[in-house]
Amino acid sequence: MIFKIIRCRNNAIKETPSPDEILQVAIAADKFDYVIPLTSAIKDWLKCADVTDCDKLWRLMRAAYWSGNAKTFNEISLASMLRCKGSYLQLAVQGVIDADVLMRVCVSLEEDRNRLRMELLQILAKASTYASKTCPCGWSGKHSLAHMVSLRPKSWPPAILEKTVWQAAEEGIARYGS
Repeated sequence: MIFKIIRCRNNAIKETPSPDEILQVAIAADKFDYVIPLTSAIKDWLKCADVTDCDKLWRLMRAAYWSGNAKTFNEISLASMLRCKGSYLQLAVQGVIDADVLMRVCVSLEEDRNRLRMELLQILAKASTYASKTCPCGWSGKHSLAHMVSLRPKSWPPAILEKTVWQAAEEGIARYGS
């Protein structure tokens, strides 16, 4: 696949490679110093808008790391924060990247995801407070508060921690509009 791209035979590659193949190409490109000739192909393959599987996002993120594509790495990181639930450490064991780098990435992703969750909760809390002040009948405030109550901990972990940030945001939008 690498030689097809280097020899400008991109038309010989019929389908977008899988995340595993993209990662292998990125690692090989780094190893054999083909990153620059493969930059545009790898950048095109790393589009993650339709990817929801955490393992695939993790592989794409590692491919972006190996290819030195910081912007795409950030985009894929955000997608994984929004769409993945559970620990990032389970994904880190799949890597061939230095353990120190993997741990820093996992901790950073977890911190950023928790920050997103807190911002979402603050937005919901402000919306329910605002709705209760502006709606004369109290319907908006009552229903926003009911959503906040549905997110509170019944048992540990709280319900919002059991959902992806994306799911919680979609649920809030579906209930209260944009």
